[in-house]
Amino acid sequence: MNSRLFFIRLPLLLITVVVLQHSGVGGLSISGVHPDIIMGLVCATGIVAGREKGALIGFLAGILADSFLVTPYGLSALIYTVVGYLSGELERFELADSRIVSFLAVGAMSGVGVVLFYGTEFVLGIHNPLSHQLLAEVSVVSLLNVVISPILVFAARFSLKPSGVDSRFESRR
Repeated sequence: MNSRLFFIRLPLLLITVVVLQHSGVGGLSISGVHPDIIMGLVCATGIVAGREKGALIGFLAGILADSFLVTPYGLSALIYTVVGYLSGELERFELADSRIVSFLAVGAMSGVGVVLFYGTEFVLGIHNPLSHQLLAEVSVVSLLNVVISPILVFAARFSLKPSGVDSRFESRR
């Protein structure tokens, strides 16, 4: 992989998604639930690039997201790291080969991430997970991330995978 492009594309992608989340998309509300496109990007990254890069992108995105939130600092980084790693485990099943399955996996892993957020907040005494809001949040975040997953998967591939002639030669080594 061309490391110079990686160090340019990745920060641009992370900053763009975090800014979109906290300025534009985060202002939308469906049934009192705000979409989480950062979670979708972390899931897409794990599915496209594997568990190590998924966890790394999850951690970096979580640290960026935590700087805008009032939850304990590092909570988003922890959850996004776990979700990125678990999404990367799906790479073993070669989900990235089938586009539709990878799009659905982004939605499913987003739902897992929301449940992890609720569980962690319950353990920390921040939130009650037995509210009706949990089901609404899981369904809204999952469905919205499935809808935008083609864009997120493309962005993850563009940022993390080698492009052009180099990728053909790299896969044969």
